[in-house]
Amino acid sequence: MTDKNIIIVLEIGSSALRAAAAEVKDNSVSVIDAVTEPLDQCVRIGRILNVEDVTNAARRSLDALEACSALEKRKIQAAYIAVGGRSLEASYAEASLAFQDENEISQKVLDSLTDEACKSIPDNREILDILPRKFMVNGMDTKRPRGNLAKNVTAQYSIIHCNLRNLRNIETVINERLCLDSKYITRPLAEAEMALSEREIKGGCMLVDFGAETTTVSIYKDGVLQYLATVPLGSEAITCDLASVLSVTDEQARDIKERMADVTAENQENARINIINETVRGRAMQIIANILKQIEFAGFENKDLAGGIVVTGGGSLLRHFVQCLEKYARMPVRPAEVSGVQASDNTLVSSAYFPLMASIAEAARCARLLDPLECLQESVVTSTTDTDVNTGFAVEGNGRGFNNGGRGVEAPAGHNHVDDDIEDDPESTGPHNGPHEPIPKRHSKFAAFKSKVSDLFNKAMSGPDDADDNMV
Repeated sequence: MTDKNIIIVLEIGSSALRAAAAEVKDNSVSVIDAVTEPLDQCVRIGRILNVEDVTNAARRSLDALEACSALEKRKIQAAYIAVGGRSLEASYAEASLAFQDENEISQKVLDSLTDEACKSIPDNREILDILPRKFMVNGMDTKRPRGNLAKNVTAQYSIIHCNLRNLRNIETVINERLCLDSKYITRPLAEAEMALSEREIKGGCMLVDFGAETTTVSIYKDGVLQYLATVPLGSEAITCDLASVLSVTDEQARDIKERMADVTAENQENARINIINETVRGRAMQIIANILKQIEFAGFENKDLAGGIVVTGGGSLLRHFVQCLEKYARMPVRPAEVSGVQASDNTLVSSAYFPLMASIAEAARCARLLDPLECLQESVVTSTTDTDVNTGFAVEGNGRGFNNGGRGVEAPAGHNHVDDDIEDDPESTGPHNGPHEPIPKRHSKFAAFKSKVSDLFNKAMSGPDDADDNMV
């Protein structure tokens, strides 16, 4: 990486699309500018339903970033895309190899184990990350399998994967419509990297991203991700409840929720305030119950999570939500804090922007690798002279059409609508019309995965085999 590099990050949420430009230096990351474009019903529970509306929102955001003086009139040609939402899942996978005679465990052997474990993921899923959990050599746990002599070796992984059709909708927006190169960032992993300490990850903790339409729960224990699930409930459910009970618009209900609602307040003198708080409390308790149920689904008990719960996302800003969650969880709960990324705008360090800031930090780590994504190119605007076939007069062009690398003009909203049940329909073809061949499972990112697994493995498994497992 050069002395400094500018990265572009896009986060496509259910209620808004956020884009940011950040400057990455060897020892620091600074946000240059961030743009938020509201999304209205074109993304639901983290899935793109209307590619045209999302494309237009992304185009406006990128144009705004390009106008920043810090970009020096350079054009955006690539971006890091934060992937989250309901279609994201984590699966446990195990693979074993046996040898006739003792054989040294090389990186090639570890790669073979990784490939074998990935075969357990269905063809309609795209693998985003592969995280090693445990290695056993000759039936014994080991933290450093490479170099050991063994007759058999077993590896256990947490594999993060996404619905392939949902990912194809993202590619339609980013790669086809906006003509950008891209790399994916797994948002829950990026959030954990910023929000959780090594002590919490080792001792056990839960990370909760309380968003607009989804709530993502990640559970860590013994230094690795043990469980990842997304509940299709978010703060917009509270907005809809208020709009229905009070007979107001969604915008008015959202404003009431942010200014007046309190999860814990009871018996107020104002009857309207009581109705508001009772409505909010009812839905908030349902969301809390679903969050805490994930501990049981993961096979743990509250006592297993010594690090407690860490919450983030715009929904967690609901007044006294954190205190209410702590009361019913009977364990410590704290809000996540932005760290490692500098921002002059204090708004960017709030819980609502935490997913974006965590994604920026992860993109910065990627930019420091040997093969970073070059997000900017020199801006070259050429003036071309064509002849109008109808008038015969010369016409000036500015080189901003779709076919010459530009992002084109904004298209009318509402086109290319994707079915809401696309993820559950195996015959659905996404935003394209007409029949399609079955989508093949893609392994193009496996080389990068293997490199990442190797790096994670060397970091996580370093130290003597008999190291103390207790927290420090």
